[in-house]
Amino acid sequence: MRSVLGAMCLLLAGAVAGCVTHPSTARTPLAPPAVWPSGWTGGEVAPDLSQYAPVNARPGQSAGATVVVCISGGGMRAANFGAAVLRELEQVRIEGRPFNLLREVDYFSTVSGGGIAAGAYLAARQRDRELGHDPESFRFARALWRGWDGAESESGDKAEDASPLRIALRHNFQAFIWGLLDPRNLGVQDRGDTLQSSLDRRLLHGAADRSLKFGDFFVPAGATTPPMMPYWFPNATTVGNGAILPLAPDTLSGLGVNGYSHRRHWHSLSNVYDFPVSVAVKASASFPGVIPATTLGLRAPTPTYLHLMDGGVGDNLGVLTAMHLLTNSVHARTRKLLIVIDAYQRDPAPFSSRRLPPRLLNQVLNAANLPLESWHAGYENEIQWQEDEINRLTPEYPMRHITIGFNDIENDRESTKKLAEYTREVGTRLNISPRTQTLLFGAARRAVRNKLPAIADAVKVVLPEAGR
Repeated sequence: MRSVLGAMCLLLAGAVAGCVTHPSTARTPLAPPAVWPSGWTGGEVAPDLSQYAPVNARPGQSAGATVVVCISGGGMRAANFGAAVLRELEQVRIEGRPFNLLREVDYFSTVSGGGIAAGAYLAARQRDRELGHDPESFRFARALWRGWDGAESESGDKAEDASPLRIALRHNFQAFIWGLLDPRNLGVQDRGDTLQSSLDRRLLHGAADRSLKFGDFFVPAGATTPPMMPYWFPNATTVGNGAILPLAPDTLSGLGVNGYSHRRHWHSLSNVYDFPVSVAVKASASFPGVIPATTLGLRAPTPTYLHLMDGGVGDNLGVLTAMHLLTNSVHARTRKLLIVIDAYQRDPAPFSSRRLPPRLLNQVLNAANLPLESWHAGYENEIQWQEDEINRLTPEYPMRHITIGFNDIENDRESTKKLAEYTREVGTRLNISPRTQTLLFGAARRAVRNKLPAIADAVKVVLPEAGR
């Protein structure tokens, strides 16, 4: 019954999202402009790291290593599993000694709900910085337990699920469905502003409740101050041709982005470092048919706009952008570590126990998932091939990769098998209960512990100082 009601709500959301489309854009075909902005031909976009100060120059970082974390899509399931894995990476043990692997992360490449996990971590760090705390003392686990600034929750409850950050990770999308019914959204070009505003208010803000911007994380090349935070690339997909677009100052500048919608108003953009992070995360999470596409204005001879939808349509793991980052020439002489946090709950097989073919509706629904299924089944081979090539061509600068997902939860204990089964049953939801959140956090802890030997082996190669 719950699944039927969930499907009905999903269809209602999609129907309402379609009904409130602005009349001036509802029947406008997706046609390319007469001149492509900034010479872009519509293909896959790779980040241009030469535009930024070296992220490895952050205080206390290992300059000889580059660490990239991908966090997959999957709604609040991915957001909570991803955030919990990040918490566990903050407190791994290498050769019996505690090691903060999370602090070594240089880049995040995220998709959809995975961006909420990275956003929770980076927003907590930024808020801690703005409050004047020692960056070396920051702990993501403490922010998840006590609150944004390490204080108890307003109610005085010390329970972990009462933390404002934990609450935001459970209910960040709660206002979305009601927002679609808000009369103020009728006729607004970007109807997903309700979701974006919720992200902005509940999660992606600084100590003074201001909107976080790309300039809070990225530092341009030639700046006098070094970076203090990892660089973060939320990935979206272009509606017009399915190209993967990692959103960051360099890509916005390269495309000539000069406008965006934020809190129900259209804003002009003169400095790409002022672009709100919540707009990028909302674009990455604009699930087709449910959350309307995100629109960016482009600088071009004729009126030109770029419509963006969920990054999972092109690459639900953020792996392609991560590989662009690792193989960029600025990191040619560094050791490399890729960590993929995979919250994909399905493990489909090509076989069936029934002789009759599936119903037509089921075939249509499955067909929509086949590109995702196909990529998910083969991405490990793509990463391994790239890793082998790097290790063959530059053995002095080796690469390692680790995947942490639902398949890593189980071991010989019956309790972990039940935990894995429950975790896989958590759908791509807009909200989750405190119990489900606790179980996802427990699943992440178990997955990281089961994966710890592989993590330790990779860290000793890429970050040899960790075991000293």
